[in-house]
Amino acid sequence: MKVFIFINTEENNFTDYIDMVSEYILFTNKAELDHHYNACEYPILILLSQPSIQVETMMNSFNWHFILSHKGIRNNSDCLSIGAYFETIDEFSIVFELATKKQWLAIKQEYIKTLGKLSDEDLVYLHRMTGEAIDLSKGFKNIKKVLNPQKNQRIEMSGTLTVVNSPETALMLADELSILSKGSVIMVDGNLLMPCLDEKIGIKKIQTNIKSHITGIDNTGLNIALDTIAKGLNLSEYIESIVVKKNKNLDLLLGNYNLFNYEHYDDQALKKLLFKLTDLYQFIIISVPLFPYDAMTMLSIHISDINIFGIEKSITDTRYLYQYLNLLSTKQGIPISKNLVVSKVANKRSGNIGDLVLKEVFKDYYVGNLAQKKKQLVKKVVERIR
Repeated sequence: MKVFIFINTEENNFTDYIDMVSEYILFTNKAELDHHYNACEYPILILLSQPSIQVETMMNSFNWHFILSHKGIRNNSDCLSIGAYFETIDEFSIVFELATKKQWLAIKQEYIKTLGKLSDEDLVYLHRMTGEAIDLSKGFKNIKKVLNPQKNQRIEMSGTLTVVNSPETALMLADELSILSKGSVIMVDGNLLMPCLDEKIGIKKIQTNIKSHITGIDNTGLNIALDTIAKGLNLSEYIESIVVKKNKNLDLLLGNYNLFNYEHYDDQALKKLLFKLTDLYQFIIISVPLFPYDAMTMLSIHISDINIFGIEKSITDTRYLYQYLNLLSTKQGIPISKNLVVSKVANKRSGNIGDLVLKEVFKDYYVGNLAQKKKQLVKKVVERIR
């Protein structure tokens, strides 16, 4: 499977994009293309730099199965047939995935042609093998609908999100995804030292409706759920009595309100609980503290599809989070690309820093201020999950 990338040698702003392509050939001239190009491999062309009109004309002399282009690149000669444009790394991941699926589909269909006359049984089997053709042909036309779902239009998606150091962000995402998702959503208060979900949404009663030997402030959703699993009971039979129902599509699992319980939580039991919840809900959103030695935090960061970190706009917090993310990458194997960063509402204290500085530190993973960029954050989450 051939992917050709046109990029000027002095360009260094697209390393993250190139890293997402497992096998590729970088080129700047016709000789480099001639050496590797084979039309039978249904090659994909990716434009990351602005080509001259002469280079555009040269590239147009080759038969490309699909062309992807950064939005900042002009098609001066108007001779290249651009299949899809992208502006951010998240948009690139979507269109590149669709392009490679389209490429594989073409290769499969070409293979079928070489087989000649087939039995009805073989035709049915091969039709199933290439049956995604209809969906793929519509895929590129529907990218805008995927990235900008219409009001009241629920979409098919599932995943696990971990929100670190920002329960407000976790609650916002839980509300938004419960509206967007066709499936059910649960938010877990995973801060085992200082839970706050009850206060954030005004819950007066933290105890569940389960009658148990676990009583008082220990009778909360997290503890009862762990006890249910430990006893070998089916969690799905009790979940309705354990969670707090926020809306028709959103459940809340309150956390631990007894500090003495903290040292007794078992890592494997917590892991088993989160995996059980993935069987019951399409979306799990876990709110955890920014504490690198907390078992629930580390577990949640590892199993999630996306990690979202909240940060105060201060030099101290920015410095700490930058080192924290690098620590996760080098010591825990968590890729930087798995993370997003949002800033909290700035207070009036001195030492606040601006979005330009945060963008320079965290690159494309910095979304912006939560109060101003709520839609952009939801959009990025939907893009990545889908």
